[in-house]
Formats: sequence, structure tokens, C-alpha cells
Amino acid sequence: VMLYLALVSRYSQIGIDEGMLLSLLGLQSDTKLELEEALGSSPARLILRQGRQCKLLHPLIAEEVLRELLGGHEGAGWEDGLRDLAVDFINDTVRILGNDALETNRLFVQLFILRDVWYERQVRGRPRFSEFIQAIPSVAGQHLVLQLLTEMCPQEAHYWNHLGRHHFYEMRQDFGQAERYLEKAVELSPDDSYHHHSLGMVRRIWIEDRLGDLFKAETAPTPDGLLGDVAGLFRTAAESFAKTRELNPDDEHGYITHTQ
Repeated sequence: VMLYLALVSRYSQIGIDEGMLLSLLGLQSDTKLELEEALGSSPARLILRQGRQCKLLHPLIAEEVLRELLGGHEGAGWEDGLRDLAVDFINDTVRILGNDALETNRLFVQLFILRDVWYERQVRGRPRFSEFIQAIPSVAGQHLVLQLLTEMCPQEAHYWNHLGRHHFYEMRQDFGQAERYLEKAVELSPDDSYHHHSLGMVRRIWIEDRLGDLFKAETAPTPDGLLGDVAGLFRTAAESFAKTRELNPDDEHGYITHTQ
């Protein structure tokens, strides 16, 4: 319970509902949650209650709890435990709340999707993924968490979108698979320009990758061969950016990325 409270308190702006905490503690849903009785007086003093929501008092306290409980007394390498903690949290949340509950989506979006930086001393630019996802040390661990989200909640378009974006931005392999993830996001939410733009981006980066391979070959490609190799990808990327502009004409990204 303290690990989950620390996770949510450090990497989001929300708390965990009392009902979920009661279930984690093995108590009936109609039981009045007494924090001191359930957790002990010292841990209870670290918890802030706001209505039915519970969280730790401050992100710094939450990070220290994670450091102590994941890394031992020395706190070394505690971030290595974040992947497994996320896996446990996703599985327990779906088990208790269900995979299509508003509360489930609220928790998962805050932790794994939103790219706001909740507590960081120095940040440059907007990150590509959530602060928590980027806190997991290994790219493979990050990918595993995003993949689990799509497996547990397959009807959430943004989970597929971030899995696809991670596949081509970070994994840098199998662009066809990344394209399929983004196509799934578009299928689930066809009127969201963000998914169409992301699909166009994976095709754009795929083109760049293909051109790079062609120029690495022993024989330089001919202009016709060069254009012919990427013509299909260019056409579908252009279609995605055009759809982005159609759905959201005020968003400059649908124009800039097409021009680039």
C-alpha cells in the first residue's frame, strides 16, 4: 500500500481511492478506513486524505519511500524496481477496479500517458513520454509497461498510441509493428487528430530510416530508385497529416511535419 501511494504521489497529481486501498488491505468495501490501525502510526502520518482520495504529503517524501522500499537502506538502484512496481500496480488496479472503469483510466493516464513533469528541478522541453515511464532505467522495461497497458486495457486508444510512439522513438526497430500500433489507436479513436499525426510521424521516420539504409549501400541509389522505394510510405504519411489538418486545422503540427 505504501509503495502504491508513493508511486502515485511522486508521479501524478492525484491520489488513490479509499475503496481500492481497502481492497488492497483485504478489508470489506463498507469498512471505515483507519490508517493508523491498518498501516501503523508512523506510516499513517505521511498520508494526506482529501475526501476519499489518499496520497503522501509531498513528492519528495514519496520519492524517499520508493527509495527505502525498493532500494533497501542504502537506496542504491531503487529505480530498477519501478518496472516491476508498475506491473504489479497495473495488475492490481485492473483486478480491483476493472479495465474499463473511469478510476482505472484516471490513474493510468496520470502515471503512464500525461507528459507533464510533476516534480523535477531542471527540465528542458516537453518530454516524449510520461515522467514515470522515463524514470524506468531500461528502454525494454519502459516498453514492457506500455505493452501491458494495451493488453490489460485494449480499448484505450492513447495506450496504443504511446506504445507505438515508444516503439519507433526508443526501440528504433520494426517500424511496421509501430505502424500497426498507431493504426489501432486510429481505429479506436478515428476523430482524434493526435493519433493521425502520430501515425504520420511513424511513417515519416520510417522514410528517413529507409533513405539512410539506401545511402549506406555500396552502390548509390538512383533518383528514381530512391523516390520509388519510399513513394508508398510518403503517400500514406501525407494522408495522415492531411487528416490531422482536417480534424484540427488550428494545430500547426499537421502542417509543419508534412512540410518537413
